[in-house]
Amino acid sequence: GLIQDVVSMGVLLTKRDCFMPYGEYVGLVYHSVHPYMDQCTIDERDFILPPAIFKPTPRWSGKQVVIGLIQDVVSMGVLLTKRDCFMPYGEYVGLVYHSVHPYMDQCTIDERDFILPPAIFKPTPRWSGKQVV
Repeated sequence: GLIQDVVSMGVLLTKRDCFMPYGEYVGLVYHSVHPYMDQCTIDERDFILPPAIFKPTPRWSGKQVVIGLIQDVVSMGVLLTKRDCFMPYGEYVGLVYHSVHPYMDQCTIDERDFILPPAIFKPTPRWSGKQVV
């Protein structure tokens, strides 16, 4: 299932001789954080670590991908749980959908079961980042 795939990829990425060029590294990191980029004020360059090997050509290790993803998830959680982080319905549903969508085909739960009532009702309904986390 999904957990086995994630563990298998983690093992393959963190092997001793797993190095990749810039394009592959950025692609892996970017695709993991792209759904959340609209809701945060972090620049994409903040997710890029310096290469593990500089010469003869710059190469990034698979371990850097895993470390980068962990740092990115933690920083997204910090940004979403700030005191004044409120969003309209569309952004809230987008974040919730991106976080549960990969698992929807493996269970019988409806997407609407994950939508919470707004944290602020007036003047316009707003959802907090804490409700996403």
